[in-house]
Amino acid sequence: MTSTDDLAPYPETPEEATAENLARHMAVEAHYSATLNSPRFQLMMAAEKTGENLADKRSLYMLNQALMLAEHGVAFLLHELQRFAPDQADEVAARMWDMWEDPPLQAITWDALESYGINPEQVSAAALARWEAATNPPAPAPSGLAPWDDGTCGDCATGKCHGTESDDCGCARHEVSQPDIDDEVWL
Repeated sequence: MTSTDDLAPYPETPEEATAENLARHMAVEAHYSATLNSPRFQLMMAAEKTGENLADKRSLYMLNQALMLAEHGVAFLLHELQRFAPDQADEVAARMWDMWEDPPLQAITWDALESYGINPEQVSAAALARWEAATNPPAPAPSGLAPWDDGTCGDCATGKCHGTESDDCGCARHEVSQPDIDDEVWL
């Protein structure tokens, strides 16, 4: 069986880490991930119907989607760099390869965020909050309440706020107490 490394091997040395070699490798990896995207989507859809391992299947699909886009993005940028800045393309590719080979990547991403004026601690807090929300489902509604009624809003108990606009009922928690499928947390 042919492996992706047989088609376009990952560079093993700085000398092998040319823009052409890295772009070829990343293009193969992106297509590999793209090929797996459809079956992973089908698994997620099947799990959505049964509820069995839905979070795991959704996470696998979304991670594959992100990986595919990142791999393709690197291949595309290196290819374009060869076209528009051929004298610098190999140097940039070698620096990127060296960065990948010299972890920890969190220190590198930290520096990158700071160079854009973005607070890395805020990004970390947002990532951990999303992880926490995705891995710890909300507690079930108190007995006798509808699943969307968290019991904290008097208007929810009367049914006054749900199914209407929040301006109509005056419920400040209207958007929070009735989840919308489009707002679901995705890993």
